[in-house]
Amino acid sequence: MTTARFAFLDHPGPIAFAHRGGAAERPENMPPAQMVAGIEQAVTGAPPDEDAMMNGAKYVHWGMGLSAAVGYALLVRRFPHAGWGFGAPAGLALYGATHATTLPALGVQPPPWKMPVASVAWEAGSHVVYGVTA
Repeated sequence: MTTARFAFLDHPGPIAFAHRGGAAERPENMPPAQMVAGIEQAVTGAPPDEDAMMNGAKYVHWGMGLSAAVGYALLVRRFPHAGWGFGAPAGLALYGATHATTLPALGVQPPPWKMPVASVAWEAGSHVVYGVTA
């Protein structure tokens, strides 16, 4: 049972609004879920059940997002001028550092040039919005 303190983790967030036919209809295929499944299988030798995988994916996704936001806030605190007009580039940099490079290198998802344009636009665009609003 989710406590009120962590109720925000039950909200599917922007992942649920991805393009039709994509990860929104199969959230178990999203990178955080695949990372959780891979780690669990490496540690236990068995794949996790879907509920555990999806619950773990929420923590991975929110943890990464919060870490990026805290890192950016610390950067802006040290260099105040970095906060004016740099949210969108910061979001794009986050996309570049995760979905465009690290996740393909780990085999979690294909590189952007092997994905449908709609998927790349969604991932990059949602990270830009995140950068502007975080």
